[in-house]
Amino acid sequence: MSEHDEYLIRTGDPDLVMARAALAGRQSELLTALVAGGPVPAGFDERQVRIQIHGLAAKRRDTVARVDPALELILGHEYGPLFLRYAATHPMADGYRADARRFAGWALTAEPTADWRAALARHLRPKDPSHRPWWRR
Repeated sequence: MSEHDEYLIRTGDPDLVMARAALAGRQSELLTALVAGGPVPAGFDERQVRIQIHGLAAKRRDTVARVDPALELILGHEYGPLFLRYAATHPMADGYRADARRFAGWALTAEPTADWRAALARHLRPKDPSHRPWWRR
């Protein structure tokens, strides 16, 4: 319990403070289950939570495809299932662009014999700074 919670208990309604702390803990458990691969908290319909987890992963997959459309072009029909496999064990951090790069790096190691490996490796390779557009020189 934080200092702030302890202060509120001493100066306010301790039952209200404890209820808020319990609610915050339950919200944290649910959020961990939804986006970070944590277990479904007790008292929640596991089927419904799993549906929401899949929906959030699909939204993340679609957003990553909009941020870096080359990934979907390179991976073709394998993009969707491969991204959902990645999302199940890799919570998003640092935004969608960073997530797209991490996914691409993961895909290279997850599918070592895929036909698209060379194209994906080229896509991930940093651009040569001497080939910058004239307006950025």
